[in-house]
Amino acid sequence: MTLTTKMNANYTRGLVLYDKGRFAEAVAVFELVMEEELPGSPEYRLSKFYIGEAHIQMAQENISFGAKTKAEAHIREAINHNPN
Repeated sequence: MTLTTKMNANYTRGLVLYDKGRFAEAVAVFELVMEEELPGSPEYRLSKFYIGEAHIQMAQENISFGAKTKAEAHIREAINHNPN
């Protein structure tokens, strides 16, 4: 029961960071959720989704600055987390 409460707090923290545009920090928190949560749980699956979305956002930022190599790396990470 305590683990679930902690996981919900971490997941919520990840969402807050994502919503604030702090994508790299959000990825780190969502990765923590994935380490602690069971693969079939909603928190695990949604964390995986948001990691992919955060990488897309970071890719778009890099494209706008002309950093195509970094953008490509983020796109590959996004595909890795959300291949479908």
